[in-house]
Amino acid sequence: MTDKPIHEDVSIKIKRLLVENDRLKSTIASYQSDLFTLNSLVDALSRAEIGIDIIDVNYHVHFQNQFLEARFGPLNHQFCYEKYMGLDTPCAFCPMEKAIKANQVEKIELAGADGKYYEILSV
Repeated sequence: MTDKPIHEDVSIKIKRLLVENDRLKSTIASYQSDLFTLNSLVDALSRAEIGIDIIDVNYHVHFQNQFLEARFGPLNHQFCYEKYMGLDTPCAFCPMEKAIKANQVEKIELAGADGKYYEILSV
C-alpha cells in the first residue's frame, strides 16, 4: 500500500494533464497563426498572378494556388506534364528533376499547354 491516499495521486495526474492541455492549446494557436500567414502569402501571390503548386517526384500535382487552378483547372493528383504541358510523358527539360538532383533552385522559361509563356522556378 502507499502512504498517500489515492485521491492525491489522481489530483497530481489531473494537474499534469491540465498543464499539458494548456501547452497543447498554445501549440495549436501558434500553428493556426502560421497557417493563416502562409495562406495569406499564397493568396497574395495568386492575386499577383504568380502560380504555386506542390508536385511530388512522380509528377503528381498535390496542391495548386487559386491562380493555377483558375488557369488549368483543379489537377488533384494528376500528372503535371499532361495538364500543364499537354505531354504524354515527363518533360525532358523538367526543372524539378534538376532541382532535386542538384539540391538547388532551377529556373526555366517555357510555353504551357495553354500557349502562354511561364517562368518556372523549381525548389
